[in-house]
Amino acid sequence: MDITTLQTLLIDGDGVLWHGSQPVPGLARFFDVLHKRNINWGLLTNNATHTTQSYMEKLGGFGVTAGPDQIFSSGTVTAHYLRKNNHAIQSIYVIGQSALKETLTEAGFTVYDGEEEPQHVDAVVVSIDRAITYGKLRVAMRMIGAGATYIATNPDTTFPTPEGLSPGSGSIIAAVTAAAGRDPIFMGKPEPTMYQVAMQHFGSDPDNTAMLGDRLNTDILGAKRLGMGAILVLTGISSREDLAASDAQPDYIFDDIAALADELESAA
Repeated sequence: MDITTLQTLLIDGDGVLWHGSQPVPGLARFFDVLHKRNINWGLLTNNATHTTQSYMEKLGGFGVTAGPDQIFSSGTVTAHYLRKNNHAIQSIYVIGQSALKETLTEAGFTVYDGEEEPQHVDAVVVSIDRAITYGKLRVAMRMIGAGATYIATNPDTTFPTPEGLSPGSGSIIAAVTAAAGRDPIFMGKPEPTMYQVAMQHFGSDPDNTAMLGDRLNTDILGAKRLGMGAILVLTGISSREDLAASDAQPDYIFDDIAALADELESAA
């Protein structure tokens, strides 16, 4: 990857652009440099617990203007995938937070949830659910067993919080998978769908596109599998010490996005 020919930058959120409700230092200047360099950018996040609107508002609160077509969450990509790849899917049973259900409902699907078993659904979508119950697992297992398409938003087994790591979507997906005896189709990083949907939108290809992330096993791994550029910042999950044990090696490593902004500016 040659950073001087970069045309599209796909960017992870938590650990790269912000920590919780706080932007990382240098965020405004970073996006100013992207604008000056005419680099297209999109937010790629495995987090399906927020709507497109809420991500736009979060970025807006940091002084960054983003349109809905620049937000690619595992929820929005799930909706896109189901609409584009299987027009027969109309009804979905969802294990997930309200934002995911809202995203799928707004995309035109009939959404079922809770412990009451519907007569039929075309697909089951599983993500993080902070109110997960045995009854929900039972419904998902039975619907998958009856032939429903099985979709999972993202494989992250944990996610960081100020109090420490907490169980992520992957933990719940593992339980459903074990009960159903069938593997899901994953939408989020490191699987290719999210990257491909974003590149298709921007009209870019792996040669002029890079993924900017903080996780070697998702952001960087997925990008390298597709032949994209991969940029790691050390403000999130992965550290320099993790590089030695990882098969996914980034093309560039920066301490933070401020250092990346310096490089992009000098490269121009």
